[in-house]
Amino acid sequence: MIGVLLGAVAFYVSAGMGAVVETFSSAISSKSIKIKNAVIISAVVIFIAVIFYGQVVSKTFRSMVPEYNTIPVFSLAVMISIGLWFTLCAWKGWPISTTSSVVGAVIGAAFVKKIPVNIDVVWNVLISWIASPLAGMVVAFFVYIILKKLIINRINNFKSREVLERVFSVILIIISILVLFEKSVNDVANAIAFVPSDDDMIIPKLIGAAGMSLGMLLFGKKILKNLGIKLTAVSPSASFSALFSAYIVLKTANFFGMPISSTMVLVSGMVGSGLSMKRKVNKKLLKEIMFSWVITLPVCAILSGIISFF
Repeated sequence: MIGVLLGAVAFYVSAGMGAVVETFSSAISSKSIKIKNAVIISAVVIFIAVIFYGQVVSKTFRSMVPEYNTIPVFSLAVMISIGLWFTLCAWKGWPISTTSSVVGAVIGAAFVKKIPVNIDVVWNVLISWIASPLAGMVVAFFVYIILKKLIINRINNFKSREVLERVFSVILIIISILVLFEKSVNDVANAIAFVPSDDDMIIPKLIGAAGMSLGMLLFGKKILKNLGIKLTAVSPSASFSALFSAYIVLKTANFFGMPISSTMVLVSGMVGSGLSMKRKVNKKLLKEIMFSWVITLPVCAILSGIISFF
């Protein structure tokens, strides 16, 4: 019975995660793809990525609390709290960090239940949150500068430059799919991290894949519109720089099993590419997004702590 309940909650959490997937926002910002098409492609890619890649990062979260599988109420408190937070953020259109949500919820529930937490793992996660957005922004900034000097500035003909940007649009969509693969593995592992199972079992993967795909189809449009249209407007080549940097950071993190915030990487990459083009960045929206990042961990900790009392 408890296994069925955990599976149902994991599906709910996965749907919330799918609703806040923002990978195609760069392609939308450069008008390389329409929002409707981005939503459909994202749902398909998410499902395939989760089924074939499986759980990787969830091992890190489980190592935070080795006793998670002996206390079902702990797992329920963690997942319900982040599920509620994802629902609110999807409604508000906030691209929040799923990693911050899970870590906050784990800390809150563990504190109430007096369960020991592996502090070393927590510190590694916190350090990665600082390094990841910085890496995403800096790499995106310099990648575009290099592209501009080596390729774009050498093309003086307007039509030739227009053709080049169209080529980058195609490349951008391909890179978006690759980044979404990496991000899906990172995010779905957060949703199913505390579902008792062996890492090779297919049921948790199906739950996560179906939940995230459905969440994207039903609620993903709002996040993509916020980041793809309202945050900043950049060219396909600049958007490529943002996603390329995100792909490098995410690929490296998944290789080492580091639960980084892919949202921070992607958003910072967009900001970096916008700055490299000297384009206007919506500071009000950026501040709102950063505010949501800051409050995510404590909010989820408080919610999880309250739920753990029952």
